[in-house]
Amino acid sequence: TAVMLNINRGHNEKLKEMCKSLKDYSEYTARVREYAQVKPVEEAVEQAISECIREGIMAEFLKQNRAEAKQVSIYEYDEEKHMRQEREASWEEG
Repeated sequence: TAVMLNINRGHNEKLKEMCKSLKDYSEYTARVREYAQVKPVEEAVEQAISECIREGIMAEFLKQNRAEAKQVSIYEYDEEKHMRQEREASWEEG
């Protein structure tokens, strides 16, 4: 049996306070989603990476793996968006 926990902003804050890596990842992904609402995903990811490095959020990881992190983030965001659109289409079909 597996247990899934929501680590998005506003969820499971106590857990995230006990694990900085989890908290940082949650913050990074929240920023990508937020910025992607108003700009192309590539720019949103770049802004989130730059801000997080500047603010010490996953800074070492992002500095060392910037290109790969950017590529994976763009892919995952597009996949998440695609899955959401599929669910919405299925819901409309009823």
